[in-house]
Amino acid sequence: MTDKELKRHLKKVVIGLIIIILIIIALLGYTLGGKKAELSMYTNAEYSDNLQTLGIDQNEFKEYLTVFANLIDDQYNEKQKMLNMATNFMENLYSSNELSIHENDKKNYDANHINNIIKEVQGTYIKTEIADGDFYQYQAEENVYVQNREVDRVTNCVEIDNIEKKGDNLEVIYTLNIVSKEKLAEYMIGQATNFESYKIKAVIMFNTNYEYSKYFVHQIVKL
Repeated sequence: MTDKELKRHLKKVVIGLIIIILIIIALLGYTLGGKKAELSMYTNAEYSDNLQTLGIDQNEFKEYLTVFANLIDDQYNEKQKMLNMATNFMENLYSSNELSIHENDKKNYDANHINNIIKEVQGTYIKTEIADGDFYQYQAEENVYVQNREVDRVTNCVEIDNIEKKGDNLEVIYTLNIVSKEKLAEYMIGQATNFESYKIKAVIMFNTNYEYSKYFVHQIVKL
């Protein structure tokens, strides 16, 4: 092979290597860009777009977060938290008129419905009645929980600050206000100032088979 042929051969090899390197760079850019887009889909501050992408109705989801927040209100004991969540769920998220029966100015809730809501939301199977005798009383004859006195605080999911999908979990950060019933009217028209406000983190999963709740609460805490 002459020097001229050798130089021509080396030139072709160099050009080929450059083309291969450019192709590899292009492929890496496409792959990393795709992964970045996939991640940002669920972490973007514009969470309403994320919810739509996940097939979640924003207003309904905020209602769920409002109801679930009963589980972190430390003014009540554990039994009361579960019952407050379940009765609130029945009042606001389940449309059947058969769920709540009002007698003598007290609300009666079917114990089977209450127990199944708690099971679907928290994974806790209720084998016996969990009324504490203060806010709620169990009547075995009718198999109902009677609300002896109304819950005196109201939870309200004000804003979803961030939502991120990690595998099967939805990690949600949201702003929660807790308002006393006596200040609720003022709060609704934006005039109440003495209410509690928290940042809440909830780890939620979809319930694929459910009768009551679309979501299971894996974890919910105050930040």
